[in-house]
Amino acid sequence: MQLGLISLKAGQAEEAVKWLENVKFVPEQVNRARLHLAQVAYQKQDYERAIRCLSGAGFLDSVSDAALKSDLCLILGLSERNRKEPDLKKAGEYLKLVVPNSAGYAQAQAALGDQYREAQAYAQAVAAYTQASATPKYAAQGLFHLGAIHVKWAEQAADPAFHILLLAFF
Repeated sequence: MQLGLISLKAGQAEEAVKWLENVKFVPEQVNRARLHLAQVAYQKQDYERAIRCLSGAGFLDSVSDAALKSDLCLILGLSERNRKEPDLKKAGEYLKLVVPNSAGYAQAQAALGDQYREAQAYAQAVAAYTQASATPKYAAQGLFHLGAIHVKWAEQAADPAFHILLLAFF
């Protein structure tokens, strides 16, 4: 496990995969190794492999560490969302399992916001983007989409005569 993590930090993905695939016996280390393998696959945009690394009958249920389970759900949700033929319902279910106090929560909320916005479920998108915008890394994305949604709502609620008036002056 340690050699795999050292290789990951050194940017040697192939060497890391070799070591991480050989982790056995200690369940928590196996789970962490599978997470790191999935992260390498995700970074290489091999979303099918990332999903395979974390799938299996009852695998998520067997993970007892809440932070680790949250990270696993984030990778699963993002991979499911980005694969060639995404299952958006499944992606949303995984992303909703990311816990609020985890490092990946804002990223999960931003992805959920995108998913809701694309499905035109604007009220849910607003809730997700509001959560995402609380973190500096996702604030710009969240606030931009919140503004766009509110503009869309304002356009839908505006009187058609107002649009004609705007067109006459501009």
